[in-house]
Amino acid sequence: MEINSQKIDKILLNKYFGVPIFISFLLLMFFTTFVVGSYPIHWISSFFDLLKNLFDSVLNEGILKELINDGILPGVGLVISFLPNVIILFFFIFFMESSGYLIRVGAILDNFMGLFGLSGQSVVLLLMGFGCNVPAILASNSIKNRSEKIRTILLIPFMSCSGRLPVYILITGMLFTKLEGVVVLISIYLLGILLAILFSLLFRDRKHNFNQKRIITDLPAYKLPPLKNLIKRILIEVRDYIKKIFSVLLIASVVIWFLQAFPKTDNSNKKEQIEHSYIGIIGKKIEPILAPLGFDWRISIALVTGITAKEAAISSLGVLFNDNTAANENKTFSEQLKNAKYISGDRKGEVIFCIPVGLTFMVFFLIYFPCVSVFVAIKKVAGKKHAALIGMFTILAAYFVAFIVRIISDFAVM
Repeated sequence: MEINSQKIDKILLNKYFGVPIFISFLLLMFFTTFVVGSYPIHWISSFFDLLKNLFDSVLNEGILKELINDGILPGVGLVISFLPNVIILFFFIFFMESSGYLIRVGAILDNFMGLFGLSGQSVVLLLMGFGCNVPAILASNSIKNRSEKIRTILLIPFMSCSGRLPVYILITGMLFTKLEGVVVLISIYLLGILLAILFSLLFRDRKHNFNQKRIITDLPAYKLPPLKNLIKRILIEVRDYIKKIFSVLLIASVVIWFLQAFPKTDNSNKKEQIEHSYIGIIGKKIEPILAPLGFDWRISIALVTGITAKEAAISSLGVLFNDNTAANENKTFSEQLKNAKYISGDRKGEVIFCIPVGLTFMVFFLIYFPCVSVFVAIKKVAGKKHAALIGMFTILAAYFVAFIVRIISDFAVM
């Protein structure tokens, strides 16, 4: 259904009201995603608790029972529980895109982004990256200027895709009240946008004059997207999300479980078992690199697995931090994670996820190496050199920015 576009544009494209209205829309999107989406999480988690109890009652003690209850259910179940949040996020993104508002956001910010060597077209692609970075990168072929196209491709990975969202919601929901969590969640997304703008200056072509008026004139009429079309697009994303869960993430959960379950030790203490397992050995090799950020070897492993797919990081957290001992029988995973302690090193016995470590982890997770699919997309569109550049640059930038956040947050909570 078409709407009188001229009347609406007098408000939405107004030089005084346009940007505040857009920011208000983003605030509404993140508030709804975090707060409304938090309720189904508990329902889905309860369902997987029932599944665990069912397998407990019908399966004999052994490898199969351990695999299901300590590997598959914690890893896969944790990711599925955040599906409602992902659905809400995609609803807002698809609504902006289908209604004609997204391209107008590009028009609103076109001149401002010109100061940083980008155009309104780049803004549209960056916002598309909130859903998934891959289609945004592939769509960058529509940018005629090659310098701007390459720079846009390099900046899209700084946009928090839906794969990162479960980690943000898990950490913010664990450490903050709902209102505080919304503020932190919005701040993480805004940090990604701010970093993209700052880094665009670093990659800017000094020989080309971008500081010029480049208004987008070809604006489509506003449309109220039919609900069935939005649902259809969301169902496609849900299908892809579930397909990823029962392929990449299921395999990752099984592999992580196997590596933390073997070799078997005589010690019946699960934490001691994990520490001396294959994954404990591997994790401790990585831990010294990330220890200054407050990350233990289990968090380090989660970050490594997150390279395959961002959702794999939360699957790994679910497997490595899941504790089915009697003391935690009635605790949610979020409560278990909040009380998790370092099991080795100088900090042994201290709680890991204090507010500084939680903030540092989210910032690092925002910036560091994009997932394999994004890396392949960059290689396809921009070439091997730029794919390697974004890979190395994001790792270094993640460490540097996260370290600063750790210092500031440590000082703030003193």
